[in-house]
Amino acid sequence: MGKSSKIRPILEQTTKMGQSSQRKPNLEQTTNIGQSSKRNCEEINLNELLADPGTRRRMSKYNPNDREKIRRAYLQRGPHQPHGHKFRQTAFGKTKRRFIRGWFYLDLYKPWLEYIMTEDVAFCLYYYLCDDDVEASDGKSFITEGFNNWKKLERFKIHIGGPGSAHNQARQKCEDLMNQNHHIAYSFVKQSDQIKTEYKTRLLASVIVFDTFYIKF
Repeated sequence: MGKSSKIRPILEQTTKMGQSSQRKPNLEQTTNIGQSSKRNCEEINLNELLADPGTRRRMSKYNPNDREKIRRAYLQRGPHQPHGHKFRQTAFGKTKRRFIRGWFYLDLYKPWLEYIMTEDVAFCLYYYLCDDDVEASDGKSFITEGFNNWKKLERFKIHIGGPGSAHNQARQKCEDLMNQNHHIAYSFVKQSDQIKTEYKTRLLASVIVFDTFYIKF
């Protein structure tokens, strides 16, 4: 009886420990893990990326592993510029001003200037693509809210700023990305040409060996 009474509590304690280790995982933790895995495994269709700055997803909301190819896709498309749109007029005191279509053709603005027809505001493509890398003092105007003070066009030049401005930092990042892509493509073509040359060299050597063997025998 003495030994049995001592063994029973030990068995009961062992059984409880086993049941505790077999408990179901927390449902909330399981859901969070599943959602995280889904975000990491999200497939991005580059052909379906939204062009309109008013509806497209912020770059910082994409998976960091996908951002480079998304940026490249947008740069290949170019900024959102509705050329056939009739731009609305806005009253500034006694005068009315509007967005000028010709700004799309100016070299200073053409690579980055974007426009939303529904909101009548302008955005910066470079800022959008690098909003997670560049700290911009006028970020709200050219990323989230848009710029529409057509009376103060000097704001465009102020936005561009000098060599070290946020705009030019973002522009440089975009240019580096495209140059990197071009360098990779050039390296691939160069490597392919080298492979072809080596193949022709080996083929010629084989022909020479064959001809020498045939003539000798």
